[in-house]
Amino acid sequence: VSIDWAACTKSRMMSFIHNCLNNSGCRRDGTSQFSESFNENGVTPPELEMWMTNLPDRLKFAPLSGLAIPGSHNAFSYSLDPNSDISPEVPDSVKQLSKVFGKITKAQVYKWSVTQSLTCREQLNAGIRYLNIRVANKSQDKGYFYIHGLFGADIKTTLEEVVTFLHYHPGEVVFLDFEHFFFMNESHHEEFQQLLLSLFKGKICPRSQVEGLNLFSMRNKGYQVIIIYRNQTAANSPLLWFTTSFPNPWPNSIDPDCVVNFLNKKISQRVPSSFYVAQAILTPSVGFIMKHPQSSLESACAQVAGDAFSKWVKSQRPNVSGMNIVMYDFVHFDNHQITKLIVESNRKVIAADSTLVDPGYEFAMPTVTPMLSFVDVQSAYATPVINHKDFEQGVTTEVDTLMEDVKV
Repeated sequence: VSIDWAACTKSRMMSFIHNCLNNSGCRRDGTSQFSESFNENGVTPPELEMWMTNLPDRLKFAPLSGLAIPGSHNAFSYSLDPNSDISPEVPDSVKQLSKVFGKITKAQVYKWSVTQSLTCREQLNAGIRYLNIRVANKSQDKGYFYIHGLFGADIKTTLEEVVTFLHYHPGEVVFLDFEHFFFMNESHHEEFQQLLLSLFKGKICPRSQVEGLNLFSMRNKGYQVIIIYRNQTAANSPLLWFTTSFPNPWPNSIDPDCVVNFLNKKISQRVPSSFYVAQAILTPSVGFIMKHPQSSLESACAQVAGDAFSKWVKSQRPNVSGMNIVMYDFVHFDNHQITKLIVESNRKVIAADSTLVDPGYEFAMPTVTPMLSFVDVQSAYATPVINHKDFEQGVTTEVDTLMEDVKV
């Protein structure tokens, strides 16, 4: 959720703070009832932890841009500190109110800025494979931090959890989408990019033709991470993917029906030669927030939209012209219901129809030998027939021609 704090006037915020002081949703000491139930997330379904590894062989040769992949919006917002400074991207009027009312202001910003309650490791264990991330440089502190209304965890420390997860899950692939950067000049970007390349050394999939990427080819090369870097400095490294390969149109609405209509319209316009990120999220305006002082983003938005987004996922079919990456808030909601639906939709495609992608592609299941052929007849990329035993043993085959051999 991206809140337009700039639309918040000082007088409206003063009225809002007054309401907060006189209702049970926000206490005078700055704490919130929200925090008391913040970690009641239920049990993570064990089948989600290695869902890519356990996909049928047929899907491991399908393009990643044609698989359904669950994603986390503002993935590291669980780490926001309600006692931290109001982040610099918040308007001056809110900062001034924070100086006067302190924890009361921060508690409200916190309730409407947190979009996830599971930690990074818990999200990965729960099947999330796309992490949407915001980064800021702190002039007074060395390093880079998560930011969304308030400051959160050190990015390096959090990303180390991803490194650990990948080490113990060699068949899984994670997309890291660095979408927003704050207070970072070119030298900061260079330093941060070097941090990323160092952390994920040898595991980063270089920029390449989207159509040639699949779980088999990535596993064969040892690639487990795709880094999207939505800044022009991404051109500095062949290991960073551009925005154009991962369009992510923002619905910017508080109405679930409007968001669903937006998702349907934009997916129908999808270009098959790229990945696609659907933002299944509600975005509250400042006016909406002020009308719901006892609520939070989770109770007023995520829980309200859960059923609508679940129905939308059920109506979609993974395809290079259809559903691909879907990111949403509070991924644990309803015992990981949306995540389960997204992952399961990949298997339903095979059960119903062996054609996963566009007519230009062909899946041919073997009739005699345990082999699979996947060919794109419209491009120069052609995956030869590959023995599955080679795949399981990690033997290098001709499939390596699909990807540029670039490692850090």
